[in-house]
Amino acid sequence: SQSNMNAVTNRNATHVLTLHGESNKLASNRPAARLYDYICVAGPLALNRYLDNSIFTPADVDKGRLVMMGDSFVQTLPWARPKAVGEAGALLYCPTWEGYGSGPVNYSSVPQKRGFLMLSQVAKICGVDRIIIKPHPYLGLLQPRLLFDFVAGVRSLVGNGLDVQMALGDSSLPLRLLCRTHLGKVTRINEADSPPIPICLGLCDISGMEAVFLKQRIPSMTVSPVAAFPTSLKGVYGKKILTPQTVDTTMILDYLASSHDIDQAHRKLVFGWQVPSLAEMTHDARRTWLIDYVRSDPYWGRTPTTSKEIIQ
Repeated sequence: SQSNMNAVTNRNATHVLTLHGESNKLASNRPAARLYDYICVAGPLALNRYLDNSIFTPADVDKGRLVMMGDSFVQTLPWARPKAVGEAGALLYCPTWEGYGSGPVNYSSVPQKRGFLMLSQVAKICGVDRIIIKPHPYLGLLQPRLLFDFVAGVRSLVGNGLDVQMALGDSSLPLRLLCRTHLGKVTRINEADSPPIPICLGLCDISGMEAVFLKQRIPSMTVSPVAAFPTSLKGVYGKKILTPQTVDTTMILDYLASSHDIDQAHRKLVFGWQVPSLAEMTHDARRTWLIDYVRSDPYWGRTPTTSKEIIQ
């Protein structure tokens, strides 16, 4: 953001890029990352993303400029949890926003109700009738018509007799107003006070929600118009990518039967640690470790100062 670009010009501070999650979208490997002294990444996949796009070099990695912090900066949904054995659970659909540019990694399943049309079929396959929908906060920022597609999609689910609920806590004001006007009878989830809701399957587009589901160990599948993904993810995405053209019943059932092993392999690609002990630390302890690491300045080797580090 512009405020970050202004702040990073203060060279009396050490600047650390943390971002707020992990995603295969193009925004996760922007060249602007080179403006920061140190760059936190979630794991091997993010490292390779920067290397493959020639934003950083193997020497940057070897000398410690890129710091693997696992799921430390991936957000959580405290009101959602994986369902236990014997629970029916609900579907949790988290469509992303339209993004900048085009292509499968900047794809939203909201236009023309594509994702919503899939949900009825997926719910039937999973044997559930409760669907929770949490849209990206930026949905409709660039293409306001998508807000109307969202409303139409929710209406179609309700019309199919499904129990639809919406999590709109961080949604845009225009979307919340539109939902209040046109979806007034659809239940809202109080994300701040709701007890954890059991989720049998999460559905999302290529976005940071994939990492959220992995962090919280909620089984999930990803909606993409084509099977386009990094080579390293071929074995994983080949088992959990759904296309809006066809809802593959066999794939969904096979994934649910083996989700523990498939997601464990996925986590190993997405999350990694600069030092093994980080994996067992609390969030506060990881933050302290990171600050001490930056103060030691292994990459730049500058004389330590008393300047306050800025974590961004």
